[in-house]
Amino acid sequence: DPTKAQPGHRGDHTYADKIRFTYALIVADESK
Repeated sequence: DPTKAQPGHRGDHTYADKIRFTYALIVADESK
């Protein structure tokens, strides 16, 4: 069911964005 698959996919996307955001923070902190 495509409708059921949608929220899970969105959740994965948010998780990936969180990882990317955290990684960016770490990199920014390292370059200080």
